[in-house]
Amino acid sequence: MIIAYMFASLLGAMATVAVLWPNGWLLAILCAPLGSSGLTLVVAVGVALARMGKEAPAPTDALTVHF
Repeated sequence: MIIAYMFASLLGAMATVAVLWPNGWLLAILCAPLGSSGLTLVVAVGVALARMGKEAPAPTDALTVHF
């Protein structure tokens, strides 16, 4: 999973630099870590939400006591 986060980070940094390059190379380079972290966070939250739906629900009758 860490490889997916690394690629998301790289893609976020490159996209940020590409978008901000017309405003100046220094601004683009300085803001690249923000875009990198932002996209990685979005991917991590998406993965967490996707995994949350796949968990099996706990059986409710396991908690009842039968006499």
